[in-house]
Amino acid sequence: MLSKRHVERLTPPDRQAWAEAEVRAGHAPSIRSLVEEAVKQHRLSDAHYRALVDDVRHAGEAKGWLDGVAVLRDLEASLNASPEA
Repeated sequence: MLSKRHVERLTPPDRQAWAEAEVRAGHAPSIRSLVEEAVKQHRLSDAHYRALVDDVRHAGEAKGWLDGVAVLRDLEASLNASPEA
């Protein structure tokens, strides 16, 4: 069975062939079940990342936003000052 990462890289015809092979091998009851599971996982992933964005948004509103340019400048200065630089 291919990993999710490998399946995502397949072209649509290759995904179809993969799904048919999974059903023939008995790894899935049907192509429909594979599609339903993929949609379910996508929705869970989407909900997870939306929640993370909401958390960051709420923290920024509560604690104040950082200036991105200043953060990158400070990060670069810290990296340049490290002994490994």
